[in-house]
Amino acid sequence: MDQIVEIIETFSPDDKKDFSAFLKRHKNIKDRKDLELFDMLSKKGKIKRDDLLLKLYPEDKNLEAYHATRKRLLRQLMEYIQLKKKERGNSIRRIYSESDFDG
Repeated sequence: MDQIVEIIETFSPDDKKDFSAFLKRHKNIKDRKDLELFDMLSKKGKIKRDDLLLKLYPEDKNLEAYHATRKRLLRQLMEYIQLKKKERGNSIRRIYSESDFDG
């Protein structure tokens, strides 16, 4: 199975919304291929590579650009997951520290 799809399938609807916002934080570009790819892969049902390629790059079916977009999306998914893990770890430590003072 596709590694990117496997990761996306673990996301809750809130995670998907948060990740979309995470992608948009860097650049507010109207035509974000990585965001388009994420949205297409988030939908239920299997999409073939050729269909994704045609939807993302209809003019020239640029396979190199498609693979670069996939690599960028995977890297951003990993960054997002690491950030979420760090946030959860900090909130757990904060709760644990506060309970130490309760008495």
